[in-house]
Amino acid sequence: MSGFPTGVYGLLAPLAGRLQQRHPQLELTVRELSPEESVPAVRRGEVDLAVVHDWTDRHIPLRNGVQVWPIGLDPVDLVAPHDHHLPVRAGEVDLEDLDAQVWVDDSPGVFSDWLLSALESRNLRYRVGATVDTAVSKVSLTAQGFGLCLLPRLGRERLPSDVVALPLVEAPTRRVLAVHRDSSRDRPAVQAALGIIREVWAEYADLPDSPQVSL
Repeated sequence: MSGFPTGVYGLLAPLAGRLQQRHPQLELTVRELSPEESVPAVRRGEVDLAVVHDWTDRHIPLRNGVQVWPIGLDPVDLVAPHDHHLPVRAGEVDLEDLDAQVWVDDSPGVFSDWLLSALESRNLRYRVGATVDTAVSKVSLTAQGFGLCLLPRLGRERLPSDVVALPLVEAPTRRVLAVHRDSSRDRPAVQAALGIIREVWAEYADLPDSPQVSL
C-alpha cells in the first residue's frame, strides 16, 4: 500500500493499526510515494492499493487498468505568521491580493504545480524562497516570517501559536482517491482496506464528503 505524506499520516497510519487488529492474518507493507509514483506502481503490480491526490480542477491521468474510488475533498489553507498584514475579507484571503510574496513551496509535483500555475495565471510576482516537503519545515519557516505556505487540512498537526491558517477565496482543493488494479476489485484485503479508509475519513469533521470522479 502506498500514499503521499499527509495521506500516510492522516489515513494509512490509522488504517494500518485497525487492519492489523481486525485482520491479523494480513501482512501490510506501507510505502510513502507521490501520486506520480503511486499510480505506475499500482499498474506494475508493485502496490495493491494507493491513496493519491490531485486537484478538483486538474486531474492526474488514472486510466489504463486501474479503478478509482473517491475518498473525499481536502481544502488547502494559507498559512502565515500570526502577526501578518495580509488583507482578510470576511475571514478569507484572496490569492489575487498576494502579489510579490515569498513562498515556501514543495518539490516539483502536483502540489507545487498548482501553486506556481495559479500565481502565473494571475500575473502575480513571486519568489520561491524555500523548497521543502514536510509540513513541520514549512510551518517553521513561515513562523520565522520567511514566507507564506499552503497546507492541506488532511494530516495537519495542530499549528503553533506563532502562525495562523487562513481560508482562501475559492480555495485550492485536493481530491483524495484510492486506486487499485482492475483485477484487484474483488480481493477481500483490498475491500477491507477501502472500508477502513472511508471509516477514518468520516472521522474528520472539517473535510467534505466524497468528490465526483471524472476519468
